[in-house]
Amino acid sequence: MTISRTPSPAPPSRNSCESCPNSPASRLRNNYKRSSSSPAGNRQKRDLKGKAILEAVDKSDVVTLKQLAISREGFINNDLRKLAWPKLLGLSENDRIERPSDEVLHAHKDYNQVVLDVNRSVKRFPPGMEEEVRLSYQDILIDVIMRVLVNNEGLNYYQGYHDVCVTFLLVVGEELTVTLMDKLSKSHLREFMDVNMDRTNHMLDYLFPIIGMVNSELRRFLELSEVGTIFALSWLITWFGHVLNEFSSIVRLYDFFIACHPLMAVYMGAAVVLDRKNEVMDCQCEMPFVHSLLSNIPPEIPLEKLVSQAGLLYIRFPPETVELEARILLENRKREQRERDARIAEMKLKRQNGSRIVKSKSADFHSKSDKAMFYSVIKWTVGGVVAAVTVAAVSKSFGLNWVVW
Repeated sequence: MTISRTPSPAPPSRNSCESCPNSPASRLRNNYKRSSSSPAGNRQKRDLKGKAILEAVDKSDVVTLKQLAISREGFINNDLRKLAWPKLLGLSENDRIERPSDEVLHAHKDYNQVVLDVNRSVKRFPPGMEEEVRLSYQDILIDVIMRVLVNNEGLNYYQGYHDVCVTFLLVVGEELTVTLMDKLSKSHLREFMDVNMDRTNHMLDYLFPIIGMVNSELRRFLELSEVGTIFALSWLITWFGHVLNEFSSIVRLYDFFIACHPLMAVYMGAAVVLDRKNEVMDCQCEMPFVHSLLSNIPPEIPLEKLVSQAGLLYIRFPPETVELEARILLENRKREQRERDARIAEMKLKRQNGSRIVKSKSADFHSKSDKAMFYSVIKWTVGGVVAAVTVAAVSKSFGLNWVVW
């Protein structure tokens, strides 16, 4: 049996259960064979690793599964991922989330935004997939996202969440994706699902300190360019799913990230930037140029090398050793925000005061003009002394200072 490395073109059945005894994933336990597309040596290694993965799944050996997920090529193929990912997250076959009614799903505050994002996600599906099949997947994807959100009232949808969900959907099907995303949304992805992006931005505060601990010159260059960390935002919140073209590369990284600390995607980002240090340093040290360079990850990246480097960075500089510098960056950003807010408030106050002064002068001008016109009309109508007496009498009745006239 040749084990597929690409997602099946057929959408998962609404009533399918990937963990059922007769499912393809379960039958794999007894039918696991070598992939015929690899050289004999690599095929043998994959065969042995595949058996080790199955054994760890059978024993619910999370420690071993983590080691296998981190090691070269991760869980190897999508059939094994169907078995390993739930076990890695501590899920059982009984962890199922009931589907609410369509009315409940459609009434959620984020429903319209989810539909818009999913409809724009065409490039996340295999290029050869028939349109009818893709549209079916997109409908299921909307359903998956809304089920997780409805089941977790404290979570907020963010743009990029659908990139994560579609990766799982293409590998494990609808029901397992719901349970996997429900678990991940309360663990690895939790910071991204706040009402604002404060905690997400703070996670990115770790990026430059990690880079600087390896290459201080590169960090200074990045800071001097004022590029910030926004170029790495999509890397973090989509686990690189939005920026990598090869689906096999994306799921390989998902093996790695599921098995590791939630900040591992930041360490992976640091590894990517460090690997491109020569390109960065040769770039013009200005924000637009550096941002453009770093935002576009080359199609051919040494993925396994970068995974290894990210793991080594984490071991050498664990989060607790980077936390102080990240905290300083956070406090600096808060101070700068307060200063910006104060300047904006001052500008608004000046505009308001200026507007009041203009209105006051305008009102005074119109008041004097109205009085002058009023007196002129009286003079023209009545004339002479009679006019003066009339004006004085009328002015007094209105409380006006007629002497001015």
